[in-house]
Amino acid sequence: MSKKSSILILMILMLSVSIFGEEGKYVRKSITAVDSVWVKPGAIAEGDTFDYKFLDEMLDFYVRGINTQNKEVESRFDFNELPKKMTKEFRDQANSLEMVDSKILSKLLEDTVGKEILKILNSDEVKKIRIENLKSETDLETFAASKGKAKSATFEEMKILMNSAYIYLPYITSVKKKIKGKDVSYKINGGIIWYSVKISKDGNVIINKLISEQTFAVGSAEIGAKNSDGELIYDEFIFGNNSYKVKEAQYAQYSAILALAKNLGVKTKQIDDFKLKSQIMEVKSQKEYSVSVGKKEGLFLDDAFDLIEQEEDENGNVINKKVGFVRISKTGDNRENKTNYSTVKQYLGSSQTEGTLITEHPFLGVDLKIKGIYAMGLNIKKSDINFILNKMSNNSYNIITKDADKATGVQGSFAYNLAPITGVSQMFLNIDMSYMLPNLETYTDDKPSIYMYSGYLGLSRKFWIGRFNLNAGLGLGVDALSFKYDYEESYYDYSYEIDLLAYGAKADLGAEFLASPNLMLNLDCSYKATTKPKKAKTTYTSGDFSSEQDYTLTGFESTLGGMTIGVGFTYSLEALPFDIFGFLDPLKRY
Repeated sequence: MSKKSSILILMILMLSVSIFGEEGKYVRKSITAVDSVWVKPGAIAEGDTFDYKFLDEMLDFYVRGINTQNKEVESRFDFNELPKKMTKEFRDQANSLEMVDSKILSKLLEDTVGKEILKILNSDEVKKIRIENLKSETDLETFAASKGKAKSATFEEMKILMNSAYIYLPYITSVKKKIKGKDVSYKINGGIIWYSVKISKDGNVIINKLISEQTFAVGSAEIGAKNSDGELIYDEFIFGNNSYKVKEAQYAQYSAILALAKNLGVKTKQIDDFKLKSQIMEVKSQKEYSVSVGKKEGLFLDDAFDLIEQEEDENGNVINKKVGFVRISKTGDNRENKTNYSTVKQYLGSSQTEGTLITEHPFLGVDLKIKGIYAMGLNIKKSDINFILNKMSNNSYNIITKDADKATGVQGSFAYNLAPITGVSQMFLNIDMSYMLPNLETYTDDKPSIYMYSGYLGLSRKFWIGRFNLNAGLGLGVDALSFKYDYEESYYDYSYEIDLLAYGAKADLGAEFLASPNLMLNLDCSYKATTKPKKAKTTYTSGDFSSEQDYTLTGFESTLGGMTIGVGFTYSLEALPFDIFGFLDPLKRY
């Protein structure tokens, strides 16, 4: 794509520094936006298309916190608009750059956007908001109407009013599309550069790079894939109550865009100045407290916070020390009544008193669970496997010599926190995927590949006692037994593949220990009941010849259910390179 035809869209958000003083109060941020993102020239292959509008929508939702589908959900930010004329000037100059780096962009931002910042910060409306916040924190009596100068204000107090801006630049460095067979995928590399805006005594604006975060995301789809009703699977992309008619390639692109924006949203919340902050307003019980943040700041049920103690280091500097971990157990509606406090429940650390500070501990809202598993009580008959294999080959091999009643393997799960949607704390939507090796035995030295795999969707709930929880869940899914046998002779070689499919239901019980805010150790067991396999997918391959056939099974006695014990860990993610359950995010309301 030529430089002349490249599209440069930039989103710049100017956020005021939160005033986190002795009162421990979170002050809403003032944001000035250009509504755009910078794309590196040549990042998108010539002839490919990229949906900038959808990217802007996702950045609005995840970074700025604008939920157009639910007006009751408030953003933690206030917004201003930059002049359109200044926006055009910035774009035109950026498009003409031969080379691009953060230093060059900083100078360009200073010469265009920076000149408008003073006008915005000195507007009567914005100045009034800042004056009110300063009064509540410093008991500053009055500010003069002219350029925000206070009759009794020191220069340090003036800096709180004037040195109160950030600019961020979302960017994309590459968008790669890949098609392999029927599979289409996208990989997007990008990130955010944050700038601080400093205004000196004489009013000059200086913009310096504050931080740079990089991430990537992928999305995929299968061309022509259909469900059991014969309907296309990837012809519609769902995001909350919104749906987008798409082709498979666009579906993959949207999925990658959503994952990228979601990661950038978490990275934004992790910046100290943008974290929600409060203090303990009231001790309700030994490990339960009231805090002042709530729906007005975009708070949700089960949002996490660190308990903070402020102390001085050896040089006399005030440092924040983490002394505990809490989650929101009740979200207070403080939009009209600021004394309608939220409630937090403590999981780590000793009991605290009124005045203790809390700062946000942002998570993605998705947990990853990995565990080793041992299954007992399986009922996999050697006669069933041999019957299918012999039927395929018109022979009587009887390769399997022993039934299987046990299996060992690993299970991976993703758990999405449903609390902000359902209003029920610590409720999760789970996807469980397992891989196991059953103890089937064969007579041949050419060991066949025999394994079991499953996929389940379910609900679970955790019940906490201190840093321990007991959890229970239910799930429905599909189990499969896969058998692959490769045989080689001097004149020819061939292979057989069999997948026996069964439907199942399971119940889970477990216990977890919270080792750190992000990490839990777990021990659990589950009981699974499955139908007898009703279908078998078989594949025969010999040289370049391959044939597939589906069998409807009758008279099968094998079942893939039983008792499973698992030991592992759960990690609360802060980033994920692909989208999972993202379509549910706009439905959060509690």
